Amino acid sequence: MKIYIVLIFSLILSASVLASTEPAESNLSSAQENVSCSRNQQLEESGKYSYFPQGGYVPNEETAIKIAVAVWEPIYGSKKIAQEKPYKAKLQNGVWFVTGSLKSGWKGGVAEIEICQTTAKVIRLSHGK
Repeated sequence: MKIYIVLIFSLILSASVLASTEPAESNLSSAQENVSCSRNQQLEESGKYSYFPQGGYVPNEETAIKIAVAVWEPIYGSKKIAQEKPYKAKLQNGVWFVTGSLKSGWKGGVAEIEICQTTAKVIRLSHGK
């Protein structure tokens, strides 16, 4: 439980830094980020770190959604994010893609985030219009 609290706090801190800067196109493509994510996994599995959970720091859909909400709420507001339930999470090539949902008949965009399964690093964060 302690590791999740520390992880969520660090993600919130990272997200607040992202929110305070103007959005910019990433210099890395998704493929490059996936390679970066894989390199981090190799470092962690090599014993450099004291603890590495089997399945990575984001082993399942529930954890990915909890991290996503923890990052989204300080940026977009709890009320707005709560309106985007249910959240959907899909794992693809070691990256969790988590999105909000629009209610039937609503127009607009939803919160989106990509999280590395092995390191819990936020790769991409956005909200559609």
